Amino acid sequence: RRSTVRIQVPPPNPGAGNVLQIEDIQAQRVSLRWQPFFSASVDLAALQYRILSLEVPEGVDAHGGQGGDALGWRSLDILSPDPSADATGLQQNLRYLVSPLLPAKRYRFAVECSYVGLLADLAAASVSRLEAPQIVPSRELRLAVLPGLS
Repeated sequence: RRSTVRIQVPPPNPGAGNVLQIEDIQAQRVSLRWQPFFSASVDLAALQYRILSLEVPEGVDAHGGQGGDALGWRSLDILSPDPSADATGLQQNLRYLVSPLLPAKRYRFAVECSYVGLLADLAAASVSRLEAPQIVPSRELRLAVLPGLS
């Protein structure tokens, strides 16, 4: 006789109105900002954040549609803030500086939040994600010749 045990862990909660903000866009870097997620389980307090980037080719919309090959997100880093660092109960924004970027490229960014210390399959099934609503446009210098100027 065979038994199946199903274990489910609710994913971390991003909280109402939590948005991944892109700030300080420069030629080779941008800054990301978001509010901390909340654990959905009292036994799992330690959270980690995976920072993801996606190069978006010209002619492709913000979500990878409209022609072109399938696009793949790239993992840039994993942040593991100290869960006891916020003893006051006030939620401080988390920040991440993405650098270096290629000025000629367009980018999208996302943050995935998961629990620290879970088995890989269980952790992968309990992930929450925030995606920035906009594409970071190309930031390369372009020279133009203006007619009628000598």
